[in-house]
Amino acid sequence: MDFAGAGHPPAMIVRPGTEPRLVESRSMILGTLPEVVEEEPTLEIELWAGDRIILYTDGITDVFDSRGKKLRIEGVQKIRRETSLLPFHEMREDILNRVAAWRQGQVIDDMSLVLVEV
Repeated sequence: MDFAGAGHPPAMIVRPGTEPRLVESRSMILGTLPEVVEEEPTLEIELWAGDRIILYTDGITDVFDSRGKKLRIEGVQKIRRETSLLPFHEMREDILNRVAAWRQGQVIDDMSLVLVEV
Protein backbone atom coordinates (compact mmCIF):
# COMPACT_ATOMS: atom_id res chain seq x y z
CA MET A 1 0.00 0.00 0.00
CA ASP A 2 1.20 3.52 -0.74
CA PHE A 3 -0.03 5.88 1.99
CA ALA A 4 -0.18 9.68 1.84
CA GLY A 5 -2.15 10.98 4.80
CA ALA A 6 -2.04 14.69 3.95
CA GLY A 7 -2.38 15.82 7.55
CA HIS A 8 -5.20 13.48 8.58
CA PRO A 9 -4.90 11.44 11.77
CA PRO A 10 -2.62 8.41 11.45
CA ALA A 11 -3.93 5.33 9.69
CA MET A 12 -4.06 2.19 11.80
CA ILE A 13 -2.91 -1.17 10.48
CA VAL A 14 -4.36 -4.06 12.46
CA ARG A 15 -2.55 -7.36 11.91
CA PRO A 16 -3.81 -10.41 13.82
CA GLY A 17 -1.46 -11.38 16.64
CA THR A 18 0.62 -8.18 16.59
CA GLU A 19 0.44 -4.72 18.15
CA PRO A 20 -1.41 -2.38 15.78
CA ARG A 21 0.70 0.07 13.84
CA LEU A 22 0.05 3.80 13.49
CA VAL A 23 1.03 5.23 10.10
CA GLU A 24 1.63 8.98 10.39
CA SER A 25 1.20 11.47 7.56
CA ARG A 26 4.41 12.81 6.09
CA SER A 27 2.84 16.02 4.82
CA MET A 28 0.24 18.57 5.75
CA ILE A 29 -2.65 19.48 3.46
CA LEU A 30 -1.71 18.50 -0.09
CA GLY A 31 -2.12 21.01 -2.89
CA THR A 32 -2.11 24.21 -0.83
CA LEU A 33 1.43 25.12 0.18
CA PRO A 34 4.36 23.46 -1.61
CA GLU A 35 6.65 23.79 1.43
CA VAL A 36 4.45 21.53 3.62
CA VAL A 37 4.82 18.54 1.29
CA GLU A 38 7.76 16.25 1.93
CA GLU A 39 10.03 15.29 -0.95
CA GLU A 40 8.68 11.73 -0.58
CA PRO A 41 5.10 12.31 0.64
CA THR A 42 4.06 8.65 0.53
CA LEU A 43 5.01 5.65 2.63
CA GLU A 44 5.11 2.16 1.17
CA ILE A 45 3.66 -0.41 3.55
CA GLU A 46 3.66 -4.15 3.04
CA LEU A 47 0.28 -5.68 3.80
CA TRP A 48 -0.59 -9.31 4.43
CA ALA A 49 -3.81 -11.22 3.97
CA GLY A 50 -6.03 -10.57 6.98
CA ASP A 51 -4.60 -7.10 7.71
CA ARG A 52 -7.17 -4.40 8.39
CA ILE A 53 -6.60 -0.74 7.58
CA ILE A 54 -8.51 1.94 9.48
CA LEU A 55 -8.65 5.43 7.95
CA TYR A 56 -10.61 8.23 9.64
CA THR A 57 -10.91 12.00 9.77
CA ASP A 58 -10.43 14.26 12.77
CA GLY A 59 -14.21 14.45 13.15
CA ILE A 60 -13.82 11.06 14.87
CA THR A 61 -10.94 12.08 17.18
CA ASP A 62 -12.27 15.55 18.00
CA VAL A 63 -15.52 14.58 19.73
CA PHE A 64 -16.01 15.55 23.38
CA ASP A 65 -17.62 13.64 26.25
CA SER A 66 -19.87 15.14 28.96
CA ARG A 67 -16.80 16.31 30.95
CA GLY A 68 -15.35 18.13 27.94
CA LYS A 69 -12.65 15.51 27.36
CA LYS A 70 -11.66 14.95 23.73
CA LEU A 71 -11.55 11.36 22.41
CA ARG A 72 -8.22 11.95 20.59
CA ILE A 73 -6.15 9.33 18.73
CA GLU A 74 -5.54 7.44 21.99
CA GLY A 75 -9.28 6.98 22.44
CA VAL A 76 -9.65 5.69 18.89
CA GLN A 77 -6.77 3.27 19.56
CA LYS A 78 -8.58 1.98 22.67
CA ILE A 79 -11.78 1.51 20.67
CA ARG A 80 -9.78 -0.24 17.94
CA ARG A 81 -8.28 -2.63 20.52
CA GLU A 82 -11.76 -3.44 21.81
CA THR A 83 -13.17 -4.07 18.32
CA SER A 84 -10.23 -5.65 16.47
CA LEU A 85 -11.37 -9.24 17.06
CA LEU A 86 -14.90 -8.63 15.77
CA PRO A 87 -15.86 -9.99 12.37
CA PHE A 88 -14.93 -7.38 9.77
CA HIS A 89 -18.54 -6.54 8.87
CA GLU A 90 -19.29 -5.70 12.55
CA MET A 91 -16.13 -3.71 13.30
CA ARG A 92 -17.08 -0.47 11.50
CA GLU A 93 -20.51 -0.25 13.08
CA ASP A 94 -19.13 -0.97 16.56
CA ILE A 95 -16.42 1.70 16.20
CA LEU A 96 -19.03 4.28 15.15
CA ASN A 97 -21.37 3.22 17.98
CA ARG A 98 -18.57 3.62 20.54
CA VAL A 99 -17.63 7.06 19.20
CA ALA A 100 -21.32 8.08 19.36
CA ALA A 101 -21.56 6.77 22.95
CA TRP A 102 -18.49 8.87 23.88
CA ARG A 103 -19.81 12.03 22.23
CA GLN A 104 -21.88 14.55 24.14
CA GLY A 105 -23.78 17.03 22.01
CA GLN A 106 -23.89 17.65 18.28
CA VAL A 107 -21.29 16.53 15.74
CA ILE A 108 -19.21 19.63 14.92
CA ASP A 109 -17.03 18.25 12.11
CA ASP A 110 -17.36 15.75 9.30
CA MET A 111 -16.87 12.15 10.41
CA SER A 112 -15.41 9.73 7.91
CA LEU A 113 -14.34 6.16 8.63
CA VAL A 114 -13.01 3.70 6.05
CA LEU A 115 -12.09 0.12 6.90
CA VAL A 116 -10.35 -2.21 4.47
CA GLU A 117 -9.53 -5.86 4.97
CA VAL A 118 -6.78 -7.33 2.81
